[in-house]
Amino acid sequence: MTTSEQRLARIRVSPVNVHLFTQQLAVMLAAGISLTRALETLAGAQHDKRMALVTETLVRKVCEGTTFSRALSAFPAIFSPVYLAMIELGESTGALLQALEQLSDWQRRDGQTMQKVVSALTYPTIVVGLTLVMTFALFNSVLPVFIQNFSNPSELPLVTRGLLFVTRALSNPGGWLALLGLLATLLFLAQDAWSDPPKRLLVYEVLLNVPVLGGLLKSASTARMCASLAAMVSVGMGLLAGVRLAARVSGSPVFEHDSRRVVEKVKAGESLADCMQERRDLYPPTMVNLTRAGEESGRLGQGLEKVAYFYEQETEYRLEALSALIGPVVLAFVALIVGAVLVSVLLPLYGMLSKLA
Repeated sequence: MTTSEQRLARIRVSPVNVHLFTQQLAVMLAAGISLTRALETLAGAQHDKRMALVTETLVRKVCEGTTFSRALSAFPAIFSPVYLAMIELGESTGALLQALEQLSDWQRRDGQTMQKVVSALTYPTIVVGLTLVMTFALFNSVLPVFIQNFSNPSELPLVTRGLLFVTRALSNPGGWLALLGLLATLLFLAQDAWSDPPKRLLVYEVLLNVPVLGGLLKSASTARMCASLAAMVSVGMGLLAGVRLAARVSGSPVFEHDSRRVVEKVKAGESLADCMQERRDLYPPTMVNLTRAGEESGRLGQGLEKVAYFYEQETEYRLEALSALIGPVVLAFVALIVGAVLVSVLLPLYGMLSKLA
Protein backbone atom coordinates (compact mmCIF):
# COMPACT_ATOMS: atom_id res chain seq x y z
CA MET A 1 0.00 0.00 0.00
CA THR A 2 1.44 3.38 -1.04
CA THR A 3 1.69 6.40 1.27
CA SER A 4 -1.25 8.03 -0.51
CA GLU A 5 -3.41 4.94 -0.07
CA GLN A 6 -2.47 4.75 3.62
CA ARG A 7 -3.46 8.38 4.07
CA LEU A 8 -6.83 7.77 2.39
CA ALA A 9 -7.43 4.67 4.54
CA ARG A 10 -7.10 6.78 7.72
CA ILE A 11 -9.66 9.42 6.70
CA ARG A 12 -12.72 9.52 8.94
CA VAL A 13 -16.01 11.26 8.17
CA SER A 14 -19.08 11.87 10.30
CA PRO A 15 -21.77 9.14 9.90
CA VAL A 16 -24.22 11.96 9.16
CA ASN A 17 -22.21 12.98 6.09
CA VAL A 18 -21.97 9.37 4.95
CA HIS A 19 -25.73 9.01 5.24
CA LEU A 20 -26.31 12.22 3.26
CA PHE A 21 -23.89 10.99 0.60
CA THR A 22 -25.75 7.68 0.30
CA GLN A 23 -29.17 9.30 0.29
CA GLN A 24 -28.27 11.93 -2.31
CA LEU A 25 -26.57 9.37 -4.54
CA ALA A 26 -29.67 7.15 -4.41
CA VAL A 27 -31.93 10.10 -5.32
CA MET A 28 -29.81 11.02 -8.34
CA LEU A 29 -29.58 7.44 -9.59
CA ALA A 30 -33.36 7.12 -9.22
CA ALA A 31 -33.69 10.25 -11.41
CA GLY A 32 -31.76 8.52 -14.19
CA ILE A 33 -28.39 10.24 -13.69
CA SER A 34 -25.36 8.06 -14.34
CA LEU A 35 -23.13 7.03 -11.45
CA THR A 36 -20.14 9.05 -12.69
CA ARG A 37 -22.21 12.19 -13.22
CA ALA A 38 -23.87 11.78 -9.82
CA LEU A 39 -20.51 11.44 -8.07
CA GLU A 40 -19.16 14.50 -9.87
CA THR A 41 -22.20 16.50 -8.76
CA LEU A 42 -21.80 15.35 -5.17
CA ALA A 43 -18.07 16.16 -5.20
CA GLY A 44 -18.83 19.78 -6.02
CA ALA A 45 -21.60 20.03 -3.43
CA GLN A 46 -19.73 18.78 -0.36
CA HIS A 47 -19.17 21.31 2.43
CA ASP A 48 -17.00 19.00 4.50
CA LYS A 49 -13.43 19.02 3.11
CA ARG A 50 -12.76 15.40 4.00
CA MET A 51 -15.99 14.20 2.40
CA ALA A 52 -15.18 16.30 -0.66
CA LEU A 53 -11.78 14.60 -0.90
CA VAL A 54 -13.43 11.18 -0.56
CA THR A 55 -15.98 11.94 -3.29
CA GLU A 56 -13.35 13.37 -5.66
CA THR A 57 -11.25 10.24 -5.18
CA LEU A 58 -14.27 8.06 -5.93
CA VAL A 59 -14.93 10.02 -9.14
CA ARG A 60 -11.34 9.61 -10.26
CA LYS A 61 -11.25 5.87 -9.54
CA VAL A 62 -14.61 5.18 -11.22
CA CYS A 63 -13.54 7.19 -14.30
CA GLU A 64 -10.37 5.10 -14.47
CA GLY A 65 -12.50 1.95 -14.74
CA THR A 66 -12.53 0.81 -11.09
CA THR A 67 -15.83 -0.58 -9.85
CA PHE A 68 -17.73 1.58 -7.37
CA SER A 69 -17.42 -1.00 -4.58
CA ARG A 70 -13.66 -1.32 -5.16
CA ALA A 71 -13.32 2.45 -5.06
CA LEU A 72 -15.24 2.60 -1.77
CA SER A 73 -12.95 -0.04 -0.25
CA ALA A 74 -10.12 2.53 -0.27
CA PHE A 75 -11.86 4.14 2.72
CA PRO A 76 -12.32 1.33 5.29
CA ALA A 77 -12.70 3.82 8.15
CA ILE A 78 -15.74 5.39 6.44
CA PHE A 79 -17.58 2.60 4.63
CA SER A 80 -18.32 -0.47 6.75
CA PRO A 81 -18.04 -4.09 5.52
CA VAL A 82 -21.85 -4.18 5.25
CA TYR A 83 -21.81 -1.07 3.08
CA LEU A 84 -19.15 -2.50 0.77
CA ALA A 85 -20.81 -5.92 0.55
CA MET A 86 -24.22 -4.46 -0.33
CA ILE A 87 -22.77 -2.12 -2.98
CA GLU A 88 -20.78 -4.99 -4.51
CA LEU A 89 -23.88 -7.16 -4.57
CA GLY A 90 -25.95 -4.32 -6.06
CA GLU A 91 -23.39 -3.87 -8.84
CA SER A 92 -23.25 -7.57 -9.67
CA THR A 93 -27.05 -7.95 -9.78
CA GLY A 94 -27.86 -4.62 -11.40
CA ALA A 95 -29.69 -3.47 -8.25
CA LEU A 96 -27.31 -0.71 -7.14
CA LEU A 97 -30.16 1.75 -6.60
CA GLN A 98 -32.02 -0.69 -4.34
CA ALA A 99 -28.83 -1.35 -2.38
CA LEU A 100 -28.26 2.39 -1.86
CA GLU A 101 -31.87 2.90 -0.77
CA GLN A 102 -31.61 0.03 1.72
CA LEU A 103 -28.32 1.40 3.03
CA SER A 104 -29.75 4.90 3.38
CA ASP A 105 -32.72 3.62 5.37
CA TRP A 106 -30.50 1.47 7.59
CA GLN A 107 -28.10 4.38 8.24
CA ARG A 108 -30.99 6.70 9.09
CA ARG A 109 -32.47 4.32 11.64
CA ASP A 110 -29.10 3.44 13.12
CA GLY A 111 -28.18 7.13 13.37
CA GLN A 112 -31.45 7.95 15.12
CA THR A 113 -30.83 5.25 17.71
CA MET A 114 -27.28 6.44 18.37
CA GLN A 115 -28.45 10.05 18.60
CA LYS A 116 -30.98 9.08 21.26
CA VAL A 117 -28.29 7.28 23.24
CA VAL A 118 -26.00 10.33 23.05
CA SER A 119 -28.85 12.65 24.05
CA ALA A 120 -29.68 10.49 27.06
CA LEU A 121 -26.05 10.56 28.26
CA THR A 122 -25.22 14.21 27.49
CA TYR A 123 -26.92 15.85 30.49
CA PRO A 124 -25.49 13.54 33.21
CA THR A 125 -22.04 13.72 31.61
CA ILE A 126 -22.08 17.53 31.73
CA VAL A 127 -23.33 17.60 35.33
CA VAL A 128 -20.75 15.08 36.56
CA GLY A 129 -17.98 16.87 34.62
CA LEU A 130 -18.85 20.27 36.10
CA THR A 131 -19.04 18.74 39.59
CA LEU A 132 -15.57 17.22 39.24
CA VAL A 133 -14.10 20.46 37.87
CA MET A 134 -15.58 22.53 40.70
CA THR A 135 -14.40 19.97 43.26
CA PHE A 136 -10.85 20.06 41.91
CA ALA A 137 -10.95 23.87 41.94
CA LEU A 138 -12.10 23.75 45.57
CA PHE A 139 -9.28 21.38 46.49
CA ASN A 140 -6.68 23.64 44.87
CA SER A 141 -7.88 27.07 45.99
CA VAL A 142 -10.08 27.15 49.11
CA LEU A 143 -9.27 23.99 51.08
CA PRO A 144 -5.45 24.41 51.24
CA VAL A 145 -5.92 27.73 53.09
CA PHE A 146 -8.47 26.15 55.41
CA ILE A 147 -6.32 23.10 56.16
CA GLN A 148 -3.41 25.26 57.32
CA ASN A 149 -5.40 26.15 60.46
CA PHE A 150 -5.09 22.58 61.74
CA SER A 151 -1.72 22.12 63.41
CA ASN A 152 -2.10 18.46 64.36
CA PRO A 153 -3.64 16.41 61.53
CA SER A 154 -3.62 13.22 63.65
CA GLU A 155 -6.37 14.66 65.85
CA LEU A 156 -8.65 15.29 62.89
CA PRO A 157 -11.58 12.98 62.02
CA LEU A 158 -10.91 10.24 59.50
CA VAL A 159 -13.01 11.88 56.76
CA THR A 160 -11.12 15.16 57.23
CA ARG A 161 -7.76 13.41 57.05
CA GLY A 162 -8.89 11.82 53.81
CA LEU A 163 -9.81 15.24 52.44
CA LEU A 164 -6.45 16.59 53.63
CA PHE A 165 -4.64 13.79 51.79
CA VAL A 166 -6.54 14.46 48.54
CA THR A 167 -5.98 18.22 48.83
CA ARG A 168 -2.23 17.86 49.34
CA ALA A 169 -2.00 15.30 46.53
CA LEU A 170 -3.76 17.64 44.08
CA SER A 171 -1.63 20.58 45.23
CA ASN A 172 1.50 18.60 44.36
CA PRO A 173 2.54 18.14 40.69
CA GLY A 174 3.52 14.59 41.59
CA GLY A 175 -0.07 13.88 42.58
CA TRP A 176 -1.32 15.03 39.21
CA LEU A 177 1.30 12.92 37.46
CA ALA A 178 0.21 9.88 39.48
CA LEU A 179 -3.44 10.57 38.63
CA LEU A 180 -2.66 10.96 34.92
CA GLY A 181 -0.58 7.79 35.04
CA LEU A 182 -3.45 5.90 36.65
CA LEU A 183 -5.93 7.17 34.04
CA ALA A 184 -3.52 6.30 31.20
CA THR A 185 -3.08 2.79 32.65
CA LEU A 186 -6.82 2.26 32.93
CA LEU A 187 -7.31 3.52 29.35
CA PHE A 188 -4.59 1.19 28.08
CA LEU A 189 -6.11 -1.79 29.89
CA ALA A 190 -9.56 -0.94 28.52
CA GLN A 191 -8.25 -0.66 24.95
CA ASP A 192 -6.29 -3.90 25.35
CA ALA A 193 -9.35 -5.72 26.66
CA TRP A 194 -11.55 -4.40 23.84
CA SER A 195 -9.03 -5.23 21.11
CA ASP A 196 -8.71 -8.86 22.26
CA PRO A 197 -11.83 -10.85 21.23
CA PRO A 198 -11.96 -13.19 24.29
CA LYS A 199 -11.50 -10.28 26.71
CA ARG A 200 -14.00 -8.13 24.81
CA LEU A 201 -16.54 -10.94 24.98
CA LEU A 202 -15.98 -11.32 28.72
CA VAL A 203 -16.33 -7.57 29.38
CA TYR A 204 -19.48 -7.36 27.28
CA GLU A 205 -21.07 -10.32 29.09
CA VAL A 206 -20.41 -8.56 32.39
CA LEU A 207 -22.04 -5.38 31.05
CA LEU A 208 -25.08 -7.38 29.96
CA ASN A 209 -25.68 -8.33 33.60
CA VAL A 210 -25.74 -4.69 34.76
CA PRO A 211 -29.33 -3.64 35.56
CA VAL A 212 -30.95 -1.32 32.98
CA LEU A 213 -27.71 -0.98 30.98
CA GLY A 214 -27.62 -4.68 30.08
CA GLY A 215 -31.15 -4.63 28.67
CA LEU A 216 -30.39 -1.49 26.70
CA LEU A 217 -27.25 -2.99 25.15
CA LYS A 218 -29.09 -6.19 24.24
CA SER A 219 -32.09 -4.48 22.61
CA ALA A 220 -29.89 -1.98 20.72
CA SER A 221 -27.54 -4.66 19.35
CA THR A 222 -30.51 -6.87 18.40
CA ALA A 223 -32.12 -4.00 16.51
CA ARG A 224 -28.88 -3.19 14.66
CA MET A 225 -28.24 -6.81 13.74
CA CYS A 226 -31.76 -7.44 12.45
CA ALA A 227 -31.94 -4.13 10.54
CA SER A 228 -28.63 -4.74 8.77
CA LEU A 229 -29.44 -8.39 8.02
CA ALA A 230 -32.85 -7.38 6.66
CA ALA A 231 -31.23 -4.80 4.39
CA MET A 232 -28.73 -7.34 3.05
CA VAL A 233 -31.29 -10.10 2.53
CA SER A 234 -33.59 -7.65 0.72
CA VAL A 235 -30.95 -6.98 -1.95
CA GLY A 236 -30.29 -10.69 -2.47
CA MET A 237 -27.25 -11.37 -0.30
CA GLY A 238 -26.79 -14.94 0.87
CA LEU A 239 -27.90 -15.72 4.40
CA LEU A 240 -24.50 -17.02 5.52
CA ALA A 241 -22.61 -13.90 4.47
CA GLY A 242 -25.43 -11.71 5.79
CA VAL A 243 -25.32 -13.31 9.25
CA ARG A 244 -21.54 -12.85 9.48
CA LEU A 245 -21.65 -9.18 8.48
CA ALA A 246 -24.76 -8.35 10.53
CA ALA A 247 -23.14 -9.82 13.64
CA ARG A 248 -20.03 -7.69 13.05
CA VAL A 249 -21.94 -4.42 12.79
CA SER A 250 -24.34 -5.23 15.65
CA GLY A 251 -21.82 -3.89 18.16
CA SER A 252 -22.25 -7.05 20.26
CA PRO A 253 -19.24 -9.37 20.69
CA VAL A 254 -21.73 -12.02 21.87
CA PHE A 255 -23.59 -11.97 18.54
CA GLU A 256 -20.30 -11.93 16.64
CA HIS A 257 -19.03 -14.94 18.58
CA ASP A 258 -22.28 -16.90 18.17
CA SER A 259 -22.50 -16.12 14.44
CA ARG A 260 -19.92 -18.85 13.78
CA ARG A 261 -22.21 -21.45 15.35
CA VAL A 262 -25.21 -20.10 13.44
CA VAL A 263 -23.36 -20.20 10.12
CA GLU A 264 -22.25 -23.81 10.68
CA LYS A 265 -25.80 -24.85 11.64
CA VAL A 266 -27.33 -23.14 8.60
CA LYS A 267 -24.74 -24.83 6.38
CA ALA A 268 -25.87 -28.16 7.85
CA GLY A 269 -29.45 -27.43 6.80
CA GLU A 270 -31.05 -25.93 9.90
CA SER A 271 -33.24 -22.85 9.64
CA LEU A 272 -32.11 -19.54 11.08
CA ALA A 273 -34.97 -19.56 13.60
CA ASP A 274 -34.00 -23.04 14.86
CA CYS A 275 -30.40 -21.89 15.32
CA MET A 276 -31.62 -18.91 17.34
CA GLN A 277 -33.94 -21.02 19.46
CA GLU A 278 -30.99 -23.10 20.66
CA ARG A 279 -29.67 -19.98 22.43
CA ARG A 280 -32.75 -18.66 24.21
CA ASP A 281 -30.55 -16.65 26.55
CA LEU A 282 -29.25 -14.69 23.56
CA TYR A 283 -32.15 -14.55 21.09
CA PRO A 284 -35.50 -13.50 22.64
CA PRO A 285 -38.70 -15.43 21.74
CA THR A 286 -40.08 -12.46 19.78
CA MET A 287 -37.01 -12.45 17.56
CA VAL A 288 -37.18 -16.22 17.02
CA ASN A 289 -40.92 -16.26 16.23
CA LEU A 290 -40.84 -13.35 13.78
CA THR A 291 -37.77 -14.80 12.05
CA ARG A 292 -39.52 -18.18 11.76
CA ALA A 293 -42.62 -16.53 10.30
CA GLY A 294 -40.47 -14.73 7.72
CA GLU A 295 -38.68 -17.94 6.72
CA GLU A 296 -41.91 -19.95 6.41
CA SER A 297 -43.56 -17.27 4.26
CA GLY A 298 -40.49 -16.76 2.08
CA ARG A 299 -40.22 -13.14 3.28
CA LEU A 300 -37.28 -13.31 5.66
CA GLY A 301 -36.30 -9.70 4.95
CA GLN A 302 -39.71 -8.42 5.99
CA GLY A 303 -39.72 -10.61 9.08
CA LEU A 304 -36.34 -9.25 10.15
CA GLU A 305 -37.58 -5.70 9.47
CA LYS A 306 -40.40 -6.30 11.97
CA VAL A 307 -37.91 -7.64 14.51
CA ALA A 308 -35.67 -4.59 14.01
CA TYR A 309 -38.62 -2.21 14.39
CA PHE A 310 -39.80 -3.99 17.55
CA TYR A 311 -36.39 -3.75 19.23
CA GLU A 312 -35.84 -0.18 18.06
CA GLN A 313 -39.02 0.71 19.96
CA GLU A 314 -37.84 -1.29 22.96
CA THR A 315 -34.49 0.53 22.83
CA GLU A 316 -36.35 3.86 22.98
CA TYR A 317 -38.32 2.71 26.02
CA ARG A 318 -35.18 1.52 27.75
CA LEU A 319 -33.44 4.81 26.96
CA GLU A 320 -36.31 6.67 28.57
CA ALA A 321 -36.01 4.45 31.64
CA LEU A 322 -32.25 5.01 31.72
CA SER A 323 -32.72 8.78 31.45
CA ALA A 324 -35.21 8.71 34.32
CA LEU A 325 -32.77 6.67 36.41
CA ILE A 326 -29.67 8.69 35.61
CA GLY A 327 -31.11 11.94 37.00
CA PRO A 328 -31.44 10.74 40.63
CA VAL A 329 -28.13 8.85 40.41
CA VAL A 330 -26.28 11.98 39.24
CA LEU A 331 -27.92 14.08 41.96
CA ALA A 332 -26.95 11.47 44.54
CA PHE A 333 -23.36 11.52 43.27
CA VAL A 334 -23.19 15.31 43.48
CA ALA A 335 -24.79 15.27 46.94
CA LEU A 336 -22.27 12.67 48.10
CA ILE A 337 -19.32 14.81 47.04
CA VAL A 338 -20.74 18.01 48.51
CA GLY A 339 -21.76 16.20 51.70
CA ALA A 340 -18.30 14.64 52.12
CA VAL A 341 -16.61 18.04 51.76
CA LEU A 342 -19.03 19.72 54.19
CA VAL A 343 -18.73 16.97 56.81
CA SER A 344 -14.91 16.91 56.58
CA VAL A 345 -14.79 20.68 57.09
CA LEU A 346 -17.54 21.11 59.71
CA LEU A 347 -16.46 18.26 62.02
CA PRO A 348 -13.07 19.78 62.97
CA LEU A 349 -14.65 23.24 63.21
CA TYR A 350 -17.22 21.86 65.62
CA GLY A 351 -14.41 20.28 67.65
CA MET A 352 -12.52 23.60 67.81
CA LEU A 353 -15.64 25.45 68.91
CA SER A 354 -16.30 22.82 71.59
CA LYS A 355 -12.81 23.30 73.01
CA LEU A 356 -13.25 27.11 73.06
CA ALA A 357 -16.57 26.72 74.85
